[in-house]
Amino acid sequence: MRAARRPKKVNIEPNIEALVRYLEAQNDILAAYLYGSYGTAHQTVLSDIDITLLFYRERRPDLRRLLSLEADIASICGEDDVNVLVLNDADVILQHRVLETGRVLVEKEPAAVSDFRERVFVIYGDFEPFYRAFCRDYDRVLREAFVCDRPRQGEGQDKLSQTQSGASSPTGKDSNPGLHGKVSGVPCGSPSATDLH
Repeated sequence: MRAARRPKKVNIEPNIEALVRYLEAQNDILAAYLYGSYGTAHQTVLSDIDITLLFYRERRPDLRRLLSLEADIASICGEDDVNVLVLNDADVILQHRVLETGRVLVEKEPAAVSDFRERVFVIYGDFEPFYRAFCRDYDRVLREAFVCDRPRQGEGQDKLSQTQSGASSPTGKDSNPGLHGKVSGVPCGSPSATDLH
């Protein structure tokens, strides 16, 4: 286990060719991508290996198959900290992120991959404005609950009571407008490109 030894950044580059050969040999896998912080400026000693697999629609894996794949991939990479995700089942936000920023390991049939990519981008384009609005509202509610309603040090109990009762500021405007409007990184539920099938 990584926790049992001195932390260091994982490096699977020497094993990438072997990993690609293994993935190409699996007849149920259409495409595979390496995504997440690995190999980016955001990688740290705590970063793991995130691999997502796109399966042929008629060959979706059961749990036993998925666990077997994850064990094989971890063995090939020489790392215990490997996460394997089924891209078909991911929400459209993650599907879009993988296709936009992920590193291609395998893409067996360009036409089939392009069809999947097109579905993802169409659904993401329709859903993204609602996702942004939801995150803005979520962010606003969290800030109102945990930041705006928290009294500053030295403020009296009367001020605390006024804040908690929801009383507006004397001007009738938002007393803390600078706290709102930022899109939060809070994960939100979203549809998947495979929800239509």
